[in-house]
Amino acid sequence: ANKKAAAAKSSFAGLGKVFAVLGIAKLAGDVVRTVKSFEDLEATLQANTGNATETAAALKMIKEFTATTTFQIEEVTGAFIELKRKGISATRGEMEGLGKVAAANNTSIQRIAEGVTRAATTSIEQLQMMGFQGKSSGDMITLSYGEGADKIERTFKKTSANVMGFVAAIGDAKFDSAIRDRANTVTGAFSNMSDNVGFFAEAIGEGGLKPALVSFARSMSKILAAAKPAAHVIGAVLSKAFWLLEKMMNASHRTMVIAGTVLAIYATPA
Repeated sequence: ANKKAAAAKSSFAGLGKVFAVLGIAKLAGDVVRTVKSFEDLEATLQANTGNATETAAALKMIKEFTATTTFQIEEVTGAFIELKRKGISATRGEMEGLGKVAAANNTSIQRIAEGVTRAATTSIEQLQMMGFQGKSSGDMITLSYGEGADKIERTFKKTSANVMGFVAAIGDAKFDSAIRDRANTVTGAFSNMSDNVGFFAEAIGEGGLKPALVSFARSMSKILAAAKPAAHVIGAVLSKAFWLLEKMMNASHRTMVIAGTVLAIYATPA
């Protein structure tokens, strides 16, 4: 009994080591994917700001804002870039105002940003789906939200910055607790946790793993480039192996056909 218990303990210890290795491998994979994702976001921001200092400040604001919401960093970055392409460097307060409207309507903040830019150029239809009303007259636009005594209405020059300011103000005035309320749901709690897992993985990369990954990837690229002749040899060997396998399968098929025919003849009543 003691021997069996010891053997079982040893087996479980072995499994524990296997699971530990698999866990570390998965963590490493998650870190690599997260680091790549954040670098892609930073590169996209850099392309749209054209300024490294502004990019760093924008990414810092986006991370801090995202950490307090149920939004994912990709959609918050997308919203910021959508506005930036119209010449708007949205502040934390403006992003929060837009986020409140998004949270109250259970939609993406990026969709709100798209509604803002379209209202200033082509159509207010996307904002109308969120409860806004409006009409244009030349280069002026009148936007409103609500009905009766609660109605808020403003007329201003039709620019993305002005439309964004109005929508953000409606978020502050009408849906001030929307982001907090959504964050207090189970979905919101897990969304926040997911964001912080991502930030944790990014911090691992920033802690020194990122340069090591870059160096490793470049070294592997050189090794693989130098190994092309060996790859050709491997390809030729595998090709012959598959041709041989096909011949064996064809021979087996013919043998089965012949055997089936013989059995059919003998199975036929005289």
